[in-house]
Amino acid sequence: MNRFASYRIDAPAPRLPGYDMIDAIVRFADQRTDMGSGRVLLRLSAGRRAQAEVMLALGHDLRRAGEIGVVWDERDEEVVRIVDDARLKPAAHSWWEDYFDRFDNGEEEQQRRAA
Repeated sequence: MNRFASYRIDAPAPRLPGYDMIDAIVRFADQRTDMGSGRVLLRLSAGRRAQAEVMLALGHDLRRAGEIGVVWDERDEEVVRIVDDARLKPAAHSWWEDYFDRFDNGEEEQQRRAA
């Protein structure tokens, strides 16, 4: 058996947001970005997610709700699009990346100082 078999190099794809999560984002959103044509991008800030009513509404999806934005049409009062920023966040530090740091001899720093 391979000794590295227990490590997962590629992370699983995040779950799709459900109706309850989207509803909570629309109800509790505190960040509003005007998109024009009567549409706004709704998001939950970290401070808003720390409030008790939001924590109760989202439960275990609290962290995931911070990665979701909802484009809301105020004129028709309906969801237009779901924006998922989970893939835009930096990947978690992998166990093998420590080994590459050992071979950094500072050449890049020397070249930057010389320029």
